[in-house]
Amino acid sequence: MKGLQLVVLSLFLGSCCCIPGLQPSPYKLLPDSPKISKSDAVYPVNIGCQDNADTFNCFIKELSSQLITNFYDIDDPQGPVAVTTFVDLNNLYKTSPLGRYIAEALIGELQQADIMVTEIRKTNSILIKEGFGEYSLSRNIKEIARQSTAEYLLVGTYIVRGDNIFVNARIVSSKDSMVVSSASAHLKRNCFLDKMLWPSKGPRTSPQVTIPIKPLGDEMSVEIIPQGS
Repeated sequence: MKGLQLVVLSLFLGSCCCIPGLQPSPYKLLPDSPKISKSDAVYPVNIGCQDNADTFNCFIKELSSQLITNFYDIDDPQGPVAVTTFVDLNNLYKTSPLGRYIAEALIGELQQADIMVTEIRKTNSILIKEGFGEYSLSRNIKEIARQSTAEYLLVGTYIVRGDNIFVNARIVSSKDSMVVSSASAHLKRNCFLDKMLWPSKGPRTSPQVTIPIKPLGDEMSVEIIPQGS
């Protein structure tokens, strides 16, 4: 009888896609699929990818491969490139763990391809938090450096439609906003990706601001405005 209870409990836990302590996901959770057949694979980059995490890594490599190939076609592909968080196409201030991780993974892929990458979250010093550790990355505008030497920006969007997640990425010149490289890919949704899509949220964007469009070729500057100012 005890063995039967353990089997029932393990089946219940294995079928649950929700994160303990959080509200239900706004996305309809899809059943987890431990194996993906060759015909269902999003990209035949690595047919050996069998579980959801490995398939997602294959997707990252495909996306970065397109970006890197197109980036090397320009005259001066050195960079440096600043990688920004991927955002929801329907709300460009809204993101999720999926958007943050895609950007994080692409930093490594670009650097391994000998493209210079600048870390825009680097603080001016090492921050030591007693009892926790040492930090040198931050999203606190008071702690990060106010200037960046990035010549290019890697930006990207994603959108969920039915069983698919469509992702688009671009490398844009910070001088004239021209797109110098682009890539697109999509993933089949599963329990693993549904967890990464949620929670999805963005900061308050009111009051609205107006950004003037400068003539082609003029350099543009970006100012970080502290919250509440």
